Amino acid sequence: MPRLVLLEPVTVMRHVARLYALWWTLLVNQYWKYEGFCRI
Repeated sequence: MPRLVLLEPVTVMRHVARLYALWWTLLVNQYWKYEGFCRI
């Protein structure tokens, strides 16, 4: 049981970090696209 208790937060944080990284990349990509269109 202690193993599960320790493992759960790690997996949850890993998934959250992955989702946050994906969201951040999409946000940055949209920002650069917007900047490029504005410059053109």
